[in-house]
Amino acid sequence: MLIQAIGAVLPAALAVAISPFPLIGIVLILAGRHGRRNGLLFTVGWIAGLGIAATLVVFVFGGADDPESPSSAIADWGRVLAGVALIVLGVRTWWQRPGVDSETETPRWMASLDDVSASRALILG
Repeated sequence: MLIQAIGAVLPAALAVAISPFPLIGIVLILAGRHGRRNGLLFTVGWIAGLGIAATLVVFVFGGADDPESPSSAIADWGRVLAGVALIVLGVRTWWQRPGVDSETETPRWMASLDDVSASRALILG
């Protein structure tokens, strides 16, 4: 039973672990001032955040395999809402993309990571 659960969750966990935002964030933080310290704090914050999220998911969706449980209904509606949100975000991003001839500027969140403080690096993680 546990092996099946791990097998079902492993692809999603791998996608979260290698998603582009934390990778871009850690590269920009490492390249900035105090990169070694801030990079370590960002990593600690990232691992702690994943641990907290995993714990919450286990407690909230622990009974999601039982079709009659409230956790199953929450999981089903969560998937529907997440799908709708991703479709809306994709359409919005598509319509707001820059034209062929226009120059793009660095996003604010990326520019702000250059001189991030230690506490902010931990919180961002």
